[in-house]
Amino acid sequence: MPFGGLQTGPSPADRARPGSKHHLLTDATGVPLAVSVAGAKRNNVTQLLPLIDGVAAVTGNVGRPRQRAERWIVERTLAWLHNLRRLRTRYERRPELPLAFLRLGCAVVCQPMPAWD
Repeated sequence: MPFGGLQTGPSPADRARPGSKHHLLTDATGVPLAVSVAGAKRNNVTQLLPLIDGVAAVTGNVGRPRQRAERWIVERTLAWLHNLRRLRTRYERRPELPLAFLRLGCAVVCQPMPAWD
């Protein structure tokens, strides 16, 4: 088994170290609905179906959405998550810890912003 488990792969930035990649599915406002951690060289398309399967069915009116969610919303949420130092660089060797920290980071991102008086 490779160092760091099956959730690591060769890092595109530093080929000597294994790395991991965060995959994220959000709603239109940027709230994370499903997250996963995979090896650094994994394609995003291969991780899409497991993310979609992890989300419950959407209830509400049937029909076309009023507006399309854009990709920058997901990128913004990933930027919020990577502002947390523990998620930006992988320090853990055990494979279950990065997913736990990613889920904890999602809980921090979902907290409402304090009102500045």
